[in-house]
Amino acid sequence: MSLTNVGELFKFLNSENCTNFFQNVTNNNKKEIIDNMMNDDSFIESAHLYVSDDNIIRSKIETMLGQLMKKAQNSKKDEKNEENGTHIGNGIYLKRECHLIKLTTPDFTVYY
Repeated sequence: MSLTNVGELFKFLNSENCTNFFQNVTNNNKKEIIDNMMNDDSFIESAHLYVSDDNIIRSKIETMLGQLMKKAQNSKKDEKNEENGTHIGNGIYLKRECHLIKLTTPDFTVYY
């Protein structure tokens, strides 16, 4: 009997049981993380409770890693935006500083 409960597998991948595998994910160590997970007996045993096919498990781990890297990349962008203010287009940012508004462009900054 073949199990394919992908939704539950994703819940498992997002649980505390798997957080140690997903520390400091980069493009350079993505394959290593997948190999470590696929060779971890307790992980595979738990994953098989939801999906019996190892190829599907590997594929969903890759998806998860991609989501984590994208989330990390977006949070870095958000940090830069918080520093400069709200991006309103063409490299222009608006930010309230006390009673002034700071307008930052690629060429100059104006307070008004």
